[in-house]
Amino acid sequence: MLMAGDFRKGVTVEIDGQVWSIADFQHVKPG
Repeated sequence: MLMAGDFRKGVTVEIDGQVWSIADFQHVKPG
């Protein structure tokens, strides 16, 4: 299972048999 801290630009993950690569990531801090 992926945690929020695992999402970084360039990370490649496999979800439901499909390979995905994170091209961009934006963190928004509430408040």
